[in-house]
Amino acid sequence: MGMKENAEVVRNGYDAFGKGDLETLRELISADVVWKVPGKNLVSGDKKGIEATLAYFTQLFELSDGTVKAEPLDVAVGADHVIVTQLTTGERNGKSLRLDAVLVFSFRDGKISGCSEFENDQYRLDEFFS
Repeated sequence: MGMKENAEVVRNGYDAFGKGDLETLRELISADVVWKVPGKNLVSGDKKGIEATLAYFTQLFELSDGTVKAEPLDVAVGADHVIVTQLTTGERNGKSLRLDAVLVFSFRDGKISGCSEFENDQYRLDEFFS
């Protein structure tokens, strides 16, 4: 797979996440994916494997009553990585979230094999998901 195809996988992933379509996400993400979520909150930590990653997405939806959104703003494509700047929004227990983030996706055999998230205000994210 090439750079264009990897970017398309990420775009399809954002579309599926926005719809809560975990089955499509399962097709786009490798079985042994490692999804790294920084911070000290309810959703932090390395998610190892597809089941743990999909459970993380489900947890985001559950904790925000389905309001969490990830809107890709810019996509940069390299030979082995796709980097996305995104706007993350949501509501939880009377609190609002609006953060910029950068996600770095890695690929193997045409699927997402890893993702590292970097928030522009980790303290705010930690407070939101505490």
